[in-house]
Amino acid sequence: AEIVRLREELSDDILLIVDEAYGEFTGAADERVFDLVERGNTVVLRTFSKAYALAGLRVGWGVFPPAVAGEVRKLLAPNNISGASQAGAAAAMLDQAHMREICAETVDLRERFAARIRRLGLEVPQSHTNFFVIRFGAPERAASAERALRRAGVVPRGLAGYGLPDCLRATVGRETDMAVMIEVLSRWTKENV
Repeated sequence: AEIVRLREELSDDILLIVDEAYGEFTGAADERVFDLVERGNTVVLRTFSKAYALAGLRVGWGVFPPAVAGEVRKLLAPNNISGASQAGAAAAMLDQAHMREICAETVDLRERFAARIRRLGLEVPQSHTNFFVIRFGAPERAASAERALRRAGVVPRGLAGYGLPDCLRATVGRETDMAVMIEVLSRWTKENV
């Protein structure tokens, strides 16, 4: 609804590009966003990198108004996607049930482990992706937690470069790996209260 409102408040001569790299994790395809493309001044982008787990293939897709698509095609190099990448993306597209199952499992794991981290007294903002952010309250605390996690083989991403120096990003992985993260953070919070 907010994206639709944004489009309605923008001038018609402004091209709105909606990056929905994590769109499959929202639980439902938002057809209203795709419908905005029909206006001729909105593009919706998606990727095979997240929900389809094909990041190494470097394949994305989008819904473009015809006039915009024609201009974008002029910028693309011929053969810009390898045959292997095209085959992988095509196979992934044909197995929507598997993608939805993986997204549902990822969302379930994300929510369960985010809740466990919150019970440790750490802040975890709501996520609609295949990762969540843990807020430690101070950059030094985030750095200390990151060191503890890395010693245990868990590699979070520091977010200082994104203006969030007190936060770490944790990608949702296998349940056993997530359990290691919880164990480390549980010990860490007891030692760093």
